[in-house]
Amino acid sequence: MTQQLCLPTDFPVVNVASVEALERVRLDLQSATLVALDAEWEPHARQPSATLVQLAFRAASGAQHGVLLDMLSLPASHSQHLFKELFQSPKILKVGFGWLQDLHAIARRLGPPHDDSCAVIRPCLDLGQLHRQLLSRRVPSIKPAGSSLAGLLRAQMGVSLDKSQQCSSWSARPLSAQQVEYAALDAACLLGLFDSLAAAAAPSRNAFPESCRPVTRLTGQSSLTGILPPPMSLPTSSPASSPSGQNIEGTPASNHEHVRPYHPASAQKERLDEAIKAWAGVLRVDAQPAALGLQPAKTKASRKQRSQARQAAEKELPLSVRTPGHVPRDAAGRVRFIVDSMAEGLAHQLRLCGVDAATVPAGPKGQRHRAYRQMVDQAQAEDRVILTCDSVFIRARHTEQAYMLGRTDKYAQLEEVVEFFNLHINGGDLLSRCAKCNGEFIPRAMTADDLSPEAGVPVQVKQDISEFWVCGTCGKVYWQGNQYGNALSRLTTRLDNLKLRPNS
Repeated sequence: MTQQLCLPTDFPVVNVASVEALERVRLDLQSATLVALDAEWEPHARQPSATLVQLAFRAASGAQHGVLLDMLSLPASHSQHLFKELFQSPKILKVGFGWLQDLHAIARRLGPPHDDSCAVIRPCLDLGQLHRQLLSRRVPSIKPAGSSLAGLLRAQMGVSLDKSQQCSSWSARPLSAQQVEYAALDAACLLGLFDSLAAAAAPSRNAFPESCRPVTRLTGQSSLTGILPPPMSLPTSSPASSPSGQNIEGTPASNHEHVRPYHPASAQKERLDEAIKAWAGVLRVDAQPAALGLQPAKTKASRKQRSQARQAAEKELPLSVRTPGHVPRDAAGRVRFIVDSMAEGLAHQLRLCGVDAATVPAGPKGQRHRAYRQMVDQAQAEDRVILTCDSVFIRARHTEQAYMLGRTDKYAQLEEVVEFFNLHINGGDLLSRCAKCNGEFIPRAMTADDLSPEAGVPVQVKQDISEFWVCGTCGKVYWQGNQYGNALSRLTTRLDNLKLRPNS
């Protein structure tokens, strides 16, 4: 059974919401040798702006602690000094997962002219890129994983990361104890992942050719070579463990019992220096407004231009981001789905084919994050894969159980899903599920006398049809009339054509 990751008792976390507390963090940089970074923002934002930045510090002595920077309270002019010192310090290795999105979100929050503090980060290491490099070189003990941090932790270390707070409101204050726990752990787990990947790669040091220190620009990949310090054991607990914490500036934000503590890394500073020279790179981020997705105040793009730009950006999404890292199946090997409101036509087509395809309401305008939260919660609780056309949702990586549709027509989307997930649909599956609500039919057929007047079945139909099928969820009544025959014929033809395609 996969154990759930949680903060240990000896990993203090402090919230920082004042200039005085921020200055104390700058003093901590003097003793740090390794810092992990992560950021949070409002889940529905099309252009994320960081409201919270999490840092996990490790000193040369092995001591570790976490810091939560309240970006809504801290002045940008003071925050930029901290980030500039951190990002350009040659003695601190900076690690993260998916650097660009976090850095762009921080830069947006700081705004010009302070955003230039995020322009250059040296030395740094993206753990996602490191994992992909090691996997491509077939390094022993490096396991395949999806594109999400949670998927990588599960595959590489056998632990699960609770993502229930990912879609919560990160601009609300005060933060809840659960949000504090979640945010701190998102940064702290990167320290353990860093050590785990390094330990797994250590036996294959000679497999890496010598290369100069890489320079990474935007989405560029880093070349890797060398060896890193030995592993640090990660704290785990059973899923029943309940987190507790405080959200008070200058006080620890977590106090957990019954967890396995972190053990300080035993490597000396010389070995960390060797790792920096061997593996770490320089990340150069174009901090100009256009590169960050910021439009000048007087420039307004037309609806057509915005649509074209969005479609172009979606085409550039790598396959590893668009496709799920984890596809749960039931005991019979079938995949169940939850379909975004943007693709309700696809949900209808899947149900006609007998595929379990639930939906969620779109929700009020400006509250898209609520639908995100409901989709993620339901997908995880019911072992479903999310099908969506929403690139904002996919880019935010709220879950690894999500697939981004590449087509717009509902029939083309059906073919795409059947092909990608290798769905096996036979004639008995067709028209076996309620197309309206996704419910299952009552097992036995009803007669006209069994139907209530509220069912709305015309009198002539009751006289002509002997068997009726009723949805056990919404009560909708179905019968085999002309529409049934036509729908069955169309579905059979469409699926037969799909099966005749090569490599499908």
